Amino acid sequence: MDLKPPAPPAAPTPVAQTVHPPDIEVIGTIVNPGQPPSAFVRSKRAGKLVTVKPGSEVDGATVKSITEGQLILELQGQEFPVQVGRKGS
Repeated sequence: MDLKPPAPPAAPTPVAQTVHPPDIEVIGTIVNPGQPPSAFVRSKRAGKLVTVKPGSEVDGATVKSITEGQLILELQGQEFPVQVGRKGS
């Protein structure tokens, strides 16, 4: 008779989560030589217009970069480009 303890149950398989970009609208960008770029963003969560620069946080995402007409948001390791006049989600 075999009295070995039963094998432990297998660990659950992690489920990949879908990351959605923040619900923001880029109103405009300012890119001038010799100055850090900035952007005007309407945050739906905060319900107001905010000015952001690279490294700023908006609705849980970090502003990775700002170029003329676009900013790149990073959220949970994923990048989301948002164009001026377009919404992020």
